[in-house]
Amino acid sequence: MTKPYRIAYRIRIGVTGHRKLTDISLLTSCVEEVLAFRYREAFTPEARRALELAVDTPVAFTVISPLSEGADRLVAKAVLDRGGLLEALLPMPREEYERDFATPESRREFAELLKSAHRIDVLPAGGDVSDGDCRQNAYLRVGEETVRRCDILVALWDGEPSRGLGGTADVVAFALDNKTPVFFVSTLKPGSVALSNGSVLAAVGSDPSEIATFR
Repeated sequence: MTKPYRIAYRIRIGVTGHRKLTDISLLTSCVEEVLAFRYREAFTPEARRALELAVDTPVAFTVISPLSEGADRLVAKAVLDRGGLLEALLPMPREEYERDFATPESRREFAELLKSAHRIDVLPAGGDVSDGDCRQNAYLRVGEETVRRCDILVALWDGEPSRGLGGTADVVAFALDNKTPVFFVSTLKPGSVALSNGSVLAAVGSDPSEIATFR
């Protein structure tokens, strides 16, 4: 007898994090751990039980990523490698955005990931992005919009304050203020993953590996 078709549970993963990363393989393993099973921790006990009982129903991920260097691309690749979808969310027009990428190789990687995206959205720049303040505001807006579109945020973060407006700490704070579950992947102690469900604001300046799992 043919089994009935199962409609997948669809979960939208947002990403924020640093551009410069070390221990890439270990950080990737942490993200894969979240995608493989840790994501269930972000749901209520009732929802977790439903997921565990629906063993024949697949889980399909969509990643919302601005595709900046570093964390944005690492998480996007991890989701794509699991057969998920990529929704690219750019903070400004592509030609202007690419000016922030360090090397030709980085721009080529960006182009290849865009080819893999099933959807590409470009946010209104809100002014002249050649101006520093306007450019930083564009990064803040894209981080906040990433949070609005996701069910769970994955943050590759060192726990330090943002070095400029729209940095990782700003996006994490926005997510927690909006009660979005955040998986903190520590870039100080790669291998450490902690969850906050948004009910408690993590202290900026703390090591994310020491953030408790809040329920």
